[in-house]
Amino acid sequence: GGGGGGGGGGGDDDDGSNAAATAATAAAAAAAAAAAADEEEVEGTASSEILFDIVPAPSAAVGSSKSSPTELKLQRSELLERLQQVELALGVAPTVPAGAAEREHRTNANKFDDNDNQRLSPEEIVKMHQGGLVTEELVRKLAENNSSFEEMQEYAQTKYMDKKVRKFSRRFRLLPATAQTIAETLWDRSAGTSYKLGQFRPMDTLPQVLGLCNVQAGSRVLLVESLWGLLAGALLERMGGLGELFLGYVNQEDGVSLVDFFGLSAAQRAPLRRLDLEQLVEGRAGDEFVAVMEGKLRLTTQQLALLQSRRAAGDQDRKALDDQLFVFDRLKRSHERRLDKRREEMRQRAEEMERIRRRGVDALVIASKYDPGALLLALFPYLAPGGQFVVYADEPEMLLDARYKLKDHTANMRLSDAWYVEHQVLPGRTHPHMQMNGRGGFLLSGNKVTRDPETQGRGHLVKRSKFDRMKHEQLLAIAPAKAAPADAAE
Repeated sequence: GGGGGGGGGGGDDDDGSNAAATAATAAAAAAAAAAAADEEEVEGTASSEILFDIVPAPSAAVGSSKSSPTELKLQRSELLERLQQVELALGVAPTVPAGAAEREHRTNANKFDDNDNQRLSPEEIVKMHQGGLVTEELVRKLAENNSSFEEMQEYAQTKYMDKKVRKFSRRFRLLPATAQTIAETLWDRSAGTSYKLGQFRPMDTLPQVLGLCNVQAGSRVLLVESLWGLLAGALLERMGGLGELFLGYVNQEDGVSLVDFFGLSAAQRAPLRRLDLEQLVEGRAGDEFVAVMEGKLRLTTQQLALLQSRRAAGDQDRKALDDQLFVFDRLKRSHERRLDKRREEMRQRAEEMERIRRRGVDALVIASKYDPGALLLALFPYLAPGGQFVVYADEPEMLLDARYKLKDHTANMRLSDAWYVEHQVLPGRTHPHMQMNGRGGFLLSGNKVTRDPETQGRGHLVKRSKFDRMKHEQLLAIAPAKAAPADAAE
């Protein structure tokens, strides 16, 4: 019994110790809760004090009807700044992006692109540029030393940086030498080069001319241009070395140096032929030049014969005679070579002119410094039936007379004005370019029609295609020749 009582007493001691530990734990938890509540109360008080310091008391002057727009903008900026401070203190996401209030004060009123705002001297800028400084670093230094850069709006800063990068960067692009790229390059630099394209824009005028003339491989084209060979090179690209391209000129040959920029092979340039338009219209093939060369050769031959006779007669000054004979002999051979070459050229030119008069050309393209209307009227007879013609002029009045006179001999004729507007396409900044050429010239285009031999008495006009002309020529070639009457033969 005693042992049991002792054991029972030991169990009571354990229960007492457990109860004491539980009470101590509860007391500690209560103390921690009270401390946490005190801290929350303190933080709430501090936050309230912060809010009280930040948020101003309502004022009747804020947003009043008497405030000007500038004052309202300033008040709005101040409120945005206070709102950002409150949101930062509460730890919530900002309602207005950071820096928005600062941008409200920015303006381009003091933005002047001159040297007064730049603290770096021109000599220092040139020295840094020539010293091999990276473009981005150089532009950054220019922006840091620009007194008005921080006051610019964000868009103005972007434009300033882009402008300086383009000015000081050393970047270039390798582009294929095509009609479009060459024309665009010359158009961008036309103010500083000797190649003047006038209003002949590469973006819209050049593609329209190439499309309306319908030139392709095997075409026979008569071209009159004053664009330094831009159209000639573009047409040679399309022809691919097949066909004939007659480059007409008046009085003297116009320069075609741009043809060399296209990088065409000898086979691709083979269709190009020069043609004197005065000789074509008048029916000549350079006979006057041959006559002049024959006269020079005849005089040289006579002088050479005279010197030989004097030498054979035993003239005393034989050394001087031998020198003169040598000079005139070389001059005679030079005249003979030039005359033979010129006669061959004249023969080829006569054949080409005869083909043009007999068969005509498939396309007539005019973009000349001379009167385009007069050229069209003079060269229109050499355009084959169904052929296309395209005439470019800076002013529409230069084409009205030709349009009126040819209205009964053409189809699909129209006088169009190329209206093209370049746009800047950027996020939030898409608008037409502020400085651009608003004119691209005027184009007169159409097809030539002729009277059908079967309905010639009724005056019907029809359009003959290139296939019909080829078929007609093949039929004439294989048709047996008719026997000529006896009296006609006699």
